[in-house]
Amino acid sequence: MKKFYKSAFCLAAMAGIFATSAKAEEVTVGDLVFDVSGSEATLVAWYTDFENPQLDIVVPNTVSLDGKEYPVTALRDEMFYSMGITSIKLGANVKTLGKYAFMYCSNLAEIELNEGLIEIGEQCFAYCSAAPAIVIPNTVEVIKDMAFFGANGLSGEIEIPASVKEIGVAPWRSVTGITAINVDEANANYASVDGVLFDKDIATVVTYPAGKADASYTLPATVKEIAAQSMRNNPNLTSLVMPEGLEKIGDQALASSALTAVELPSTVQSIGSAAFFNGRSLTTFKVADGNQWFKADDKYLIETAKDKIIAAIPTFGAVTIPDGIKEVGDYAFYMYDLTKVTLPSSMRSLGKCAFAVCNMLKTVEFNEGLESIGEMTFQECSKLTAIEWPSTLKFIGVQAFCTCPSITEAILPEGLEVLSPLAFFLCEGLERVYVPGGLKETGNAVFGSCTNLTEAVIGEGTKKVEDTMFNMDWALTDVTLPSTLEIIGPYAFYGAGFTSIDLPEGLKLIEEAGLYGTGLQSLVLPDAVEEVGPFGLAWNFSMTSLRTGKSLKKLGHHAVHFMYELTDVVLNEGLEVIDEYGISACTALTNITIPSTVTTIGESAFFNNPLELIVNLATTPQVLDAPIAYTTEGDIYDSCVLSVPEESVEAYKQANIWKEFLDIKGDATGVSNISTEAPTVKEIYTLDGRRVENPGNGIYIFRMSDGTAQKRAVK
Repeated sequence: MKKFYKSAFCLAAMAGIFATSAKAEEVTVGDLVFDVSGSEATLVAWYTDFENPQLDIVVPNTVSLDGKEYPVTALRDEMFYSMGITSIKLGANVKTLGKYAFMYCSNLAEIELNEGLIEIGEQCFAYCSAAPAIVIPNTVEVIKDMAFFGANGLSGEIEIPASVKEIGVAPWRSVTGITAINVDEANANYASVDGVLFDKDIATVVTYPAGKADASYTLPATVKEIAAQSMRNNPNLTSLVMPEGLEKIGDQALASSALTAVELPSTVQSIGSAAFFNGRSLTTFKVADGNQWFKADDKYLIETAKDKIIAAIPTFGAVTIPDGIKEVGDYAFYMYDLTKVTLPSSMRSLGKCAFAVCNMLKTVEFNEGLESIGEMTFQECSKLTAIEWPSTLKFIGVQAFCTCPSITEAILPEGLEVLSPLAFFLCEGLERVYVPGGLKETGNAVFGSCTNLTEAVIGEGTKKVEDTMFNMDWALTDVTLPSTLEIIGPYAFYGAGFTSIDLPEGLKLIEEAGLYGTGLQSLVLPDAVEEVGPFGLAWNFSMTSLRTGKSLKKLGHHAVHFMYELTDVVLNEGLEVIDEYGISACTALTNITIPSTVTTIGESAFFNNPLELIVNLATTPQVLDAPIAYTTEGDIYDSCVLSVPEESVEAYKQANIWKEFLDIKGDATGVSNISTEAPTVKEIYTLDGRRVENPGNGIYIFRMSDGTAQKRAVK
């Protein structure tokens, strides 16, 4: 038995290759599949016996198609990603190895690269931990970013041939077995000094081997730049002498090092993001006199012009950021054992991961004036609890508070403008949130998987509940929506526990799975709703009745699906489309009335409903290309009555599919139900979203029984 032995990660990439290679032809040689296009072939897939896989891969020199030989010149991106192969031997014509081609091949112990190979792709051999050695052929011109990152089986010295023209960021990052990198003297682009890789002019440090044993190192006097990640992860280097003339230190250049001190020369003008991140041994920062760009105190390295903390020595307990500091840079306090952080009135911005994984951190005293909390700033701060949000806050970044299980409340300030994706994702202790209505940008899954969230109030002015905003919030029973709401986005309330929800009268669209899998027991769609998207109301197991509003034109596929208790469905005149499986698998639904305006009914629209009566008010039968009403036990034509307008009986008896019904009656009439009941007050909220029972003097939001909201003054 053959099985496509590829990870799901690879399939999407493969689909993209075939989609963009419309003229390519496929050739299979043994377990390998090649895409032949033009005059060359690319290895694109691997099929093998699942129970007894062929793990020693030999890429042929050529493949044959219609009597012609085509050289195999490339392995596509992700070709063997995370596969169990044990050896690879490349054919003589391979020129390119795509990015991630062998990433996570942890059993890959033998690697034979061919002379003729030109490019080794990004992270091509990353985490190939079993490979003891990889010889770089004399034809290689390009080694991309982190090509051998984490390939911890590599050891000894790396030889860079004269042919290499381009070396990306940190190709051998974290490989502590590599003690030296040597460059052929004939190489026109790179050079090595004492086993350290530089550009040809010895002006840029390209890679300092992670396994180099020296405890101290002095950079050559010609060096002007320490490139991004170039000296990262060396566990031996405790002292580094930087020369006068050094101008730039790149992103993460000395991250996760063993340095005990950082001493900057007067010429350093630029320090990249997280340059000294995770410097667990640091005790001091010093900056030479005359440096105009940076300064140091006993705890911090500071960018002068921005009043920005670039790095901090490992800090324990409570910390008070000094007055005058406006920014905390990326990763500045990452994983430190802080218990409390007090920000000064001058603070404006907190950078990426600035306090992430500070597992002892309980309290942060935010200042009025703070405007931005960056990406993952407090991610995985497991003890961080209540937060008093400054009124000046405008921006909360991606995953800013992700996986902070002790936060119980997020009453966000009215001035907030951007609430980024996953901002509070997996905050399992979160119980109550208020989302202000003035947001200019809201990301997806902001409160996703907050499994104890019970109450959510969305402020007036909001037009859309964004994609997956409350996805898988099982305990969410109390939701207040604004009167301005127009769209419920895909999976916005997937899995919410509420049994009822007041939808505002201005709501126009429920997108894919917007109210999927909730605890709703009944639902009346507002008159403004024009469309319910695919799976929009599906899997509401407790729902017994559904009524659509006056403007609904389309029920998407599976829109009303798997509702086991649903017995009562009232569709509006004006409805035009019931898509495939539109109202299906409702195992208690015995009758349905199709409005006269419906022109399109998709295949299996009423599948697996035990229908006894279908009333179709259309005078002209809808054109059907496939059955619309049957169950898993067979068709229902002999047991279900079809009721149609009297003058249309003969037309239905002649129409495809409709004619299969044995009992077609001409007694269908439309019925309109008009409610004249005046709306009543259901709930009262303060302007910041707090529910009150007995409001005092002030302005409040009144939530009405018809789904609308009104702002009223109470005196």
